[in-house]
Amino acid sequence: REKQLEEVQELQTSEQQQQQLSTKKSKKKKDNKKDLPPAIQRGKPISSSITATELYEAYTQIRDEYNLKAFHPSSSSDWNILKSTSDGIEIAMLHHPSDPTCPYVRMK
Repeated sequence: REKQLEEVQELQTSEQQQQQLSTKKSKKKKDNKKDLPPAIQRGKPISSSITATELYEAYTQIRDEYNLKAFHPSSSSDWNILKSTSDGIEIAMLHHPSDPTCPYVRMK
């Protein structure tokens, strides 16, 4: 009978340890989510029944937002030139502070 009691106690201890590990893991996952930056929303949601006027309006809003961020005078020195060709084409990239995970690319 004492052996059975010992086995039960060992099982209970083992279960408690597993629960503690599980709690620590889930807490770490939650903590990691807190460290992530908020999701950046880009673009415009459109429905399958969009009209040409609505589509053009969404395009102009996105274009204007891009131009404001990418070609603002304060951003002009932040472009990193990736390649310049002999015929004058320049490819550059800009990491904008509002969304550093998604760079802007320009070709001129």
